[in-house]
Amino acid sequence: SRRGYAKPQFIKFYDAMFEFRASDWLVEFAEKYPKEVGIPFSCLVRCDIFAHEKGDGTMELREDVLDLLKKAGMRSINMSIEAGNDFIRENIFVRDMTRKEITTAFKLMKKHGIGTFTNTILGIPAPVMPRAGDPRYDDKLRQAIRETKLAFVVAKKQVAGIRGQKYPEELDGILHELEAGNAAENVKNRGMEILQSLGLRDDPIDYDIEAVELTINCGIHETLFPRLDPYPGTVITEYTIATGAFDGNFDKLHTSCLTTSAFSCYSAEQRRIQDNLSFLGQVCAVWPWLWPVTKKYLIYWPLTRLYWFAFVLAKAHMVNRHVYPMKFNLKSALMTAYHIMMFEMKQFFHSHQEENFYKTPRKSLSRADSAGTLGGSWGG
Repeated sequence: SRRGYAKPQFIKFYDAMFEFRASDWLVEFAEKYPKEVGIPFSCLVRCDIFAHEKGDGTMELREDVLDLLKKAGMRSINMSIEAGNDFIRENIFVRDMTRKEITTAFKLMKKHGIGTFTNTILGIPAPVMPRAGDPRYDDKLRQAIRETKLAFVVAKKQVAGIRGQKYPEELDGILHELEAGNAAENVKNRGMEILQSLGLRDDPIDYDIEAVELTINCGIHETLFPRLDPYPGTVITEYTIATGAFDGNFDKLHTSCLTTSAFSCYSAEQRRIQDNLSFLGQVCAVWPWLWPVTKKYLIYWPLTRLYWFAFVLAKAHMVNRHVYPMKFNLKSALMTAYHIMMFEMKQFFHSHQEENFYKTPRKSLSRADSAGTLGGSWGG
Protein backbone atom coordinates (compact mmCIF):
# COMPACT_ATOMS: atom_id res chain seq x y z
CA SER A 1 0.00 0.00 0.00
CA ARG A 2 1.09 3.62 -0.49
CA ARG A 3 2.67 5.45 2.43
CA GLY A 4 0.00 7.11 4.54
CA TYR A 5 -2.77 4.88 3.26
CA ALA A 6 -4.05 1.76 4.96
CA LYS A 7 -4.13 -1.46 3.00
CA PRO A 8 -7.68 -1.95 1.64
CA GLN A 9 -9.60 -4.66 3.49
CA PHE A 10 -12.92 -4.57 1.68
CA ILE A 11 -14.40 -3.38 -1.63
CA LYS A 12 -17.95 -2.36 -2.45
CA PHE A 13 -19.02 -2.51 -6.09
CA TYR A 14 -21.64 0.16 -6.68
CA ASP A 15 -22.98 -1.12 -10.01
CA ALA A 16 -26.78 -0.92 -9.89
CA MET A 17 -26.83 -4.60 -10.93
CA PHE A 18 -23.59 -6.54 -10.53
CA GLU A 19 -24.76 -9.52 -12.63
CA PHE A 20 -27.98 -11.10 -13.86
CA ARG A 21 -26.98 -14.71 -14.37
CA ALA A 22 -24.15 -17.25 -14.29
CA SER A 23 -22.60 -15.71 -17.40
CA ASP A 24 -19.23 -16.42 -18.97
CA TRP A 25 -18.05 -13.11 -17.55
CA LEU A 26 -19.04 -14.11 -13.99
CA VAL A 27 -17.31 -17.48 -14.38
CA GLU A 28 -14.13 -15.69 -15.48
CA PHE A 29 -14.48 -13.12 -12.70
CA ALA A 30 -14.81 -15.88 -10.08
CA GLU A 31 -11.57 -17.40 -11.36
CA LYS A 32 -9.44 -14.27 -11.79
CA TYR A 33 -10.58 -11.92 -9.00
CA PRO A 34 -9.40 -14.09 -6.06
CA LYS A 35 -5.98 -14.56 -7.69
CA GLU A 36 -5.36 -11.05 -8.97
CA VAL A 37 -7.15 -8.97 -6.31
CA GLY A 38 -8.22 -11.25 -3.47
CA ILE A 39 -10.01 -8.58 -1.41
CA PRO A 40 -13.47 -9.50 -0.02
CA PHE A 41 -16.27 -7.50 -1.57
CA SER A 42 -19.93 -6.53 -1.47
CA CYS A 43 -22.19 -5.88 -4.46
CA LEU A 44 -25.75 -4.91 -5.43
CA VAL A 45 -28.11 -7.51 -6.89
CA ARG A 46 -31.89 -8.00 -7.16
CA CYS A 47 -33.56 -10.67 -5.04
CA ASP A 48 -35.14 -12.35 -8.05
CA ILE A 49 -31.71 -13.10 -9.51
CA PHE A 50 -31.40 -15.83 -6.88
CA ALA A 51 -35.06 -16.79 -6.44
CA HIS A 52 -37.59 -16.58 -9.27
CA GLU A 53 -41.28 -17.27 -8.65
CA LYS A 54 -42.96 -18.99 -11.57
CA GLY A 55 -46.55 -18.49 -12.65
CA ASP A 56 -47.72 -21.55 -10.71
CA GLY A 57 -46.19 -20.23 -7.48
CA THR A 58 -43.21 -22.59 -7.41
CA MET A 59 -39.73 -21.20 -6.81
CA GLU A 60 -36.72 -21.57 -9.08
CA LEU A 61 -33.52 -21.18 -7.05
CA ARG A 62 -30.41 -19.96 -8.85
CA GLU A 63 -27.66 -20.90 -6.45
CA ASP A 64 -25.17 -21.17 -9.31
CA VAL A 65 -24.96 -17.36 -9.39
CA LEU A 66 -24.46 -17.25 -5.64
CA ASP A 67 -21.82 -19.99 -5.75
CA LEU A 68 -19.79 -18.02 -8.30
CA LEU A 69 -20.05 -14.79 -6.31
CA LYS A 70 -18.92 -16.60 -3.16
CA LYS A 71 -16.04 -18.17 -5.03
CA ALA A 72 -14.97 -14.73 -6.20
CA GLY A 73 -14.94 -13.43 -2.63
CA MET A 74 -18.35 -11.87 -1.97
CA ARG A 75 -18.95 -11.60 1.78
CA SER A 76 -22.03 -9.39 1.85
CA ILE A 77 -24.75 -8.29 -0.53
CA ASN A 78 -27.17 -5.40 -1.01
CA MET A 79 -30.64 -6.44 -2.22
CA SER A 80 -33.28 -3.71 -1.99
CA ILE A 81 -36.83 -4.50 -0.92
CA GLU A 82 -38.08 -0.95 -1.68
CA ALA A 83 -41.64 -1.52 -0.40
CA GLY A 84 -43.18 -3.99 2.02
CA ASN A 85 -46.71 -3.67 0.67
CA ASP A 86 -47.37 -5.76 -2.45
CA PHE A 87 -49.63 -3.15 -4.09
CA ILE A 88 -47.05 -0.42 -3.69
CA ARG A 89 -44.16 -2.58 -4.81
CA GLU A 90 -45.96 -3.93 -7.89
CA ASN A 91 -48.06 -0.99 -9.05
CA ILE A 92 -46.43 2.18 -7.75
CA PHE A 93 -42.75 1.21 -7.76
CA VAL A 94 -43.25 -1.40 -10.49
CA ARG A 95 -40.44 -3.53 -9.03
CA ASP A 96 -41.74 -6.74 -10.64
CA MET A 97 -40.52 -8.68 -7.60
CA THR A 98 -42.74 -10.81 -5.38
CA ARG A 99 -42.75 -11.11 -1.60
CA LYS A 100 -41.89 -14.79 -1.97
CA GLU A 101 -38.85 -13.96 -4.09
CA ILE A 102 -37.68 -11.45 -1.49
CA THR A 103 -38.04 -13.75 1.53
CA THR A 104 -36.53 -16.73 -0.30
CA ALA A 105 -33.49 -14.77 -1.50
CA PHE A 106 -32.65 -13.54 1.99
CA LYS A 107 -33.09 -17.03 3.43
CA LEU A 108 -30.62 -18.22 0.80
CA MET A 109 -28.09 -15.61 1.92
CA LYS A 110 -28.49 -16.71 5.53
CA LYS A 111 -27.98 -20.34 4.52
CA HIS A 112 -24.70 -19.43 2.77
CA GLY A 113 -23.45 -17.10 5.53
CA ILE A 114 -23.61 -13.92 3.43
CA GLY A 115 -24.03 -10.60 5.23
CA THR A 116 -27.11 -8.70 4.06
CA PHE A 117 -28.02 -5.06 3.57
CA THR A 118 -31.26 -3.61 2.20
CA ASN A 119 -33.12 -0.39 1.53
CA THR A 120 -36.83 -0.34 2.34
CA ILE A 121 -38.52 2.98 1.65
CA LEU A 122 -41.04 4.62 3.98
CA GLY A 123 -43.42 7.50 3.34
CA ILE A 124 -44.66 6.30 -0.04
CA PRO A 125 -47.96 8.03 -0.93
CA ALA A 126 -50.52 5.32 -1.69
CA PRO A 127 -54.32 5.03 -1.77
CA VAL A 128 -55.88 4.95 1.70
CA MET A 129 -59.30 3.40 2.34
CA PRO A 130 -61.90 5.22 4.46
CA ARG A 131 -62.82 3.96 7.90
CA ALA A 132 -66.35 3.02 8.90
CA GLY A 133 -68.27 5.97 10.31
CA ASP A 134 -66.11 8.60 8.60
CA PRO A 135 -68.38 11.57 7.71
CA ARG A 136 -66.57 11.80 4.36
CA TYR A 137 -66.73 8.05 3.72
CA ASP A 138 -68.07 8.30 0.16
CA ASP A 139 -65.59 11.01 -0.86
CA LYS A 140 -62.64 9.06 0.51
CA LEU A 141 -63.78 5.83 -1.10
CA ARG A 142 -63.98 7.63 -4.46
CA GLN A 143 -60.52 9.04 -3.83
CA ALA A 144 -59.08 5.62 -3.00
CA ILE A 145 -60.55 4.03 -6.14
CA ARG A 146 -59.31 6.87 -8.37
CA GLU A 147 -55.79 6.69 -6.98
CA THR A 148 -55.81 2.91 -7.25
CA LYS A 149 -56.71 3.06 -10.93
CA LEU A 150 -54.14 5.79 -11.49
CA ALA A 151 -51.40 3.52 -10.14
CA PHE A 152 -52.24 0.88 -12.73
CA VAL A 153 -52.51 3.47 -15.53
CA VAL A 154 -49.13 5.08 -14.75
CA ALA A 155 -47.38 1.73 -14.30
CA LYS A 156 -48.74 0.35 -17.59
CA LYS A 157 -47.68 3.48 -19.48
CA GLN A 158 -44.16 3.43 -18.07
CA VAL A 159 -43.28 -0.27 -17.94
CA ALA A 160 -44.50 -3.05 -20.22
CA GLY A 161 -44.45 -6.80 -19.76
CA ILE A 162 -44.35 -6.95 -15.97
CA ARG A 163 -45.96 -9.50 -13.74
CA GLY A 164 -48.22 -8.55 -10.86
CA GLN A 165 -51.76 -7.50 -10.13
CA LYS A 166 -54.34 -6.62 -12.77
CA TYR A 167 -56.69 -3.70 -12.36
CA PRO A 168 -60.15 -4.92 -11.19
CA GLU A 169 -62.42 -3.33 -13.79
CA GLU A 170 -65.39 -3.84 -11.47
CA LEU A 171 -64.11 -0.76 -9.63
CA ASP A 172 -65.06 1.42 -12.62
CA GLY A 173 -68.75 0.62 -12.18
CA ILE A 174 -68.55 1.22 -8.43
CA LEU A 175 -66.80 4.55 -9.00
CA HIS A 176 -69.49 5.58 -11.50
CA GLU A 177 -72.24 4.96 -8.93
CA LEU A 178 -70.31 6.82 -6.24
CA GLU A 179 -69.86 9.82 -8.51
CA ALA A 180 -73.55 9.77 -9.38
CA GLY A 181 -74.35 9.82 -5.66
CA ASN A 182 -76.60 6.74 -5.76
CA ALA A 183 -74.28 3.94 -4.64
CA ALA A 184 -76.02 1.46 -2.34
CA GLU A 185 -74.30 0.13 0.78
CA ASN A 186 -73.63 -3.25 -0.82
CA VAL A 187 -71.90 -1.48 -3.73
CA LYS A 188 -69.69 0.49 -1.35
CA ASN A 189 -68.92 -2.64 0.64
CA ARG A 190 -67.95 -4.42 -2.56
CA GLY A 191 -65.60 -1.57 -3.44
CA MET A 192 -63.95 -1.88 -0.04
CA GLU A 193 -63.59 -5.64 -0.46
CA ILE A 194 -61.77 -5.20 -3.75
CA LEU A 195 -59.44 -2.54 -2.36
CA GLN A 196 -58.67 -4.75 0.64
CA SER A 197 -57.91 -7.67 -1.68
CA LEU A 198 -55.30 -5.49 -3.41
CA GLY A 199 -53.60 -4.89 -0.08
CA LEU A 200 -54.72 -1.33 0.59
CA ARG A 201 -54.79 0.04 4.17
CA ASP A 202 -56.92 2.59 6.00
CA ASP A 203 -53.96 4.31 7.67
CA PRO A 204 -50.87 5.47 5.73
CA ILE A 205 -48.64 4.51 8.68
CA ASP A 206 -49.76 0.88 8.26
CA TYR A 207 -47.86 0.79 4.96
CA ASP A 208 -44.70 1.86 6.76
CA ILE A 209 -45.19 -0.65 9.57
CA GLU A 210 -45.68 -3.37 6.96
CA ALA A 211 -42.42 -2.36 5.26
CA VAL A 212 -40.38 -2.51 8.46
CA GLU A 213 -41.98 -5.78 9.52
CA LEU A 214 -41.15 -7.53 6.25
CA THR A 215 -37.55 -6.34 6.50
CA ILE A 216 -37.18 -7.56 10.09
CA ASN A 217 -38.77 -10.91 9.27
CA CYS A 218 -36.21 -11.43 6.49
CA GLY A 219 -33.44 -11.42 9.11
CA ILE A 220 -31.39 -8.72 7.36
CA HIS A 221 -28.25 -7.47 9.09
CA GLU A 222 -28.12 -3.81 8.07
CA THR A 223 -31.25 -1.95 7.08
CA LEU A 224 -31.94 1.57 5.88
CA PHE A 225 -35.46 2.99 5.85
CA PRO A 226 -35.22 6.25 3.87
CA ARG A 227 -38.28 8.39 3.31
CA LEU A 228 -39.25 8.65 -0.34
CA ASP A 229 -37.93 11.60 -2.31
CA PRO A 230 -39.13 11.55 -5.94
CA TYR A 231 -36.60 11.40 -8.76
CA PRO A 232 -37.39 13.06 -12.12
CA GLY A 233 -38.66 10.72 -14.83
CA THR A 234 -39.58 7.78 -12.60
CA VAL A 235 -42.90 5.96 -12.31
CA ILE A 236 -43.28 6.80 -8.63
CA THR A 237 -42.69 10.49 -9.30
CA GLU A 238 -45.35 10.66 -12.01
CA TYR A 239 -47.77 8.95 -9.64
CA THR A 240 -47.10 11.32 -6.71
CA ILE A 241 -47.49 14.36 -8.97
CA ALA A 242 -50.74 13.02 -10.42
CA THR A 243 -52.23 12.40 -6.96
CA GLY A 244 -51.13 15.79 -5.66
CA ALA A 245 -48.77 14.46 -3.01
CA PHE A 246 -45.88 16.22 -4.78
CA ASP A 247 -46.10 19.49 -6.71
CA GLY A 248 -43.19 18.70 -9.04
CA ASN A 249 -40.80 21.26 -7.51
CA PHE A 250 -37.60 19.24 -7.13
CA ASP A 251 -35.64 22.25 -5.88
CA LYS A 252 -37.36 22.16 -2.51
CA LEU A 253 -36.54 18.51 -1.79
CA HIS A 254 -34.01 17.46 0.83
CA THR A 255 -30.41 16.75 -0.11
CA SER A 256 -30.72 13.40 1.67
CA CYS A 257 -33.43 10.74 1.49
CA LEU A 258 -32.72 9.96 5.16
CA THR A 259 -34.56 13.06 6.35
CA THR A 260 -38.20 13.71 7.15
CA SER A 261 -40.74 13.24 4.33
CA ALA A 262 -41.40 16.26 2.13
CA PHE A 263 -44.81 15.07 0.90
CA SER A 264 -47.86 17.22 1.59
CA CYS A 265 -50.09 14.22 2.29
CA TYR A 266 -48.53 13.50 5.71
CA SER A 267 -49.16 15.37 8.95
CA ALA A 268 -46.31 16.39 11.26
CA GLU A 269 -47.22 13.53 13.57
CA GLN A 270 -47.15 11.00 10.73
CA ARG A 271 -43.74 12.30 9.65
CA ARG A 272 -42.42 11.86 13.17
CA ILE A 273 -43.73 8.29 13.32
CA GLN A 274 -42.04 7.54 9.98
CA ASP A 275 -38.75 8.88 11.34
CA ASN A 276 -39.12 6.78 14.48
CA LEU A 277 -39.80 3.70 12.37
CA SER A 278 -36.77 4.47 10.24
CA PHE A 279 -34.44 4.47 13.24
CA LEU A 280 -36.06 1.75 15.32
CA GLY A 281 -36.25 -0.57 12.30
CA GLN A 282 -32.46 -1.10 12.41
CA VAL A 283 -32.58 -1.61 16.19
CA CYS A 284 -35.28 -4.27 15.78
CA ALA A 285 -33.29 -5.92 13.00
CA VAL A 286 -30.59 -6.53 15.63
CA TRP A 287 -33.05 -7.50 18.37
CA PRO A 288 -36.28 -8.71 16.67
CA TRP A 289 -37.94 -9.42 20.02
CA LEU A 290 -38.31 -5.62 20.38
CA TRP A 291 -40.54 -5.31 17.32
CA PRO A 292 -43.95 -6.09 18.91
CA VAL A 293 -43.56 -3.40 21.59
CA THR A 294 -41.96 -1.03 19.07
CA LYS A 295 -44.83 -1.06 16.58
CA LYS A 296 -47.43 -0.90 19.35
CA TYR A 297 -45.90 1.82 21.51
CA LEU A 298 -42.39 3.14 20.83
CA ILE A 299 -42.95 4.56 17.34
CA TYR A 300 -45.63 6.91 18.73
CA TRP A 301 -43.45 8.41 21.47
CA PRO A 302 -41.66 11.76 20.80
CA LEU A 303 -38.17 10.33 21.34
CA THR A 304 -36.87 10.61 17.78
CA ARG A 305 -33.39 11.81 18.73
CA LEU A 306 -32.93 9.02 21.25
CA TYR A 307 -34.03 6.52 18.60
CA TRP A 308 -31.55 8.07 16.15
CA PHE A 309 -28.70 7.46 18.60
CA ALA A 310 -29.82 3.83 19.10
CA PHE A 311 -29.97 3.46 15.31
CA VAL A 312 -26.38 4.67 14.87
CA LEU A 313 -25.08 2.22 17.49
CA ALA A 314 -27.03 -0.72 16.05
CA LYS A 315 -25.97 0.14 12.52
CA ALA A 316 -22.29 0.46 13.45
CA HIS A 317 -22.40 -2.93 15.18
CA MET A 318 -24.00 -4.77 12.26
CA VAL A 319 -21.98 -3.04 9.53
CA ASN A 320 -18.64 -3.98 11.05
CA ARG A 321 -19.70 -7.48 12.01
CA HIS A 322 -21.64 -8.62 8.93
CA VAL A 323 -21.75 -6.14 6.05
CA TYR A 324 -18.20 -4.74 5.79
CA PRO A 325 -16.21 -6.99 8.16
CA MET A 326 -12.85 -5.31 8.75
CA LYS A 327 -10.25 -5.15 11.51
CA PHE A 328 -9.29 -1.86 13.16
CA ASN A 329 -6.77 -0.82 15.76
CA LEU A 330 -8.06 1.37 18.58
CA LYS A 331 -7.17 4.65 16.88
CA SER A 332 -8.76 3.66 13.59
CA ALA A 333 -11.84 2.34 15.37
CA LEU A 334 -12.34 5.62 17.22
CA MET A 335 -11.78 7.70 14.09
CA THR A 336 -14.17 5.55 12.09
CA ALA A 337 -16.82 5.79 14.82
CA TYR A 338 -16.41 9.57 14.85
CA HIS A 339 -16.78 9.90 11.07
CA ILE A 340 -19.82 7.60 11.05
CA MET A 341 -21.45 9.68 13.79
CA MET A 342 -20.76 12.94 11.94
CA PHE A 343 -22.08 11.49 8.68
CA GLU A 344 -25.30 10.26 10.27
CA MET A 345 -25.84 13.57 12.04
CA LYS A 346 -25.42 15.42 8.75
CA GLN A 347 -27.91 13.08 7.05
CA PHE A 348 -30.71 13.66 9.54
CA PHE A 349 -29.93 17.02 11.13
CA HIS A 350 -28.40 18.71 8.10
CA SER A 351 -30.46 21.88 8.27
CA HIS A 352 -31.92 24.14 10.93
CA GLN A 353 -35.33 23.77 9.31
CA GLU A 354 -35.38 20.00 9.62
CA GLU A 355 -33.85 19.99 13.07
CA ASN A 356 -36.78 22.08 14.26
CA PHE A 357 -39.38 20.42 12.04
CA TYR A 358 -41.57 19.09 14.83
CA LYS A 359 -41.60 22.43 16.69
CA THR A 360 -43.49 24.07 13.81
CA PRO A 361 -47.29 23.72 13.94
CA ARG A 362 -48.75 22.08 10.87
CA LYS A 363 -52.25 21.23 9.81
CA SER A 364 -52.81 17.47 9.88
CA LEU A 365 -53.75 16.32 6.40
CA SER A 366 -55.36 13.07 5.38
CA ARG A 367 -54.85 11.65 1.88
CA ALA A 368 -58.30 12.88 0.86
CA ASP A 369 -57.70 16.35 2.38
CA SER A 370 -54.34 17.08 0.81
CA ALA A 371 -53.98 19.46 -2.09
CA GLY A 372 -53.57 18.65 -5.75
CA THR A 373 -55.76 17.83 -8.72
CA LEU A 374 -55.57 15.92 -11.95
CA GLY A 375 -58.15 16.97 -14.50
CA GLY A 376 -60.14 18.62 -11.73
CA SER A 377 -60.99 15.36 -10.00
CA TRP A 378 -57.81 13.84 -8.47
CA GLY A 379 -57.16 14.83 -4.89
CA GLY A 380 -53.91 14.41 -2.97
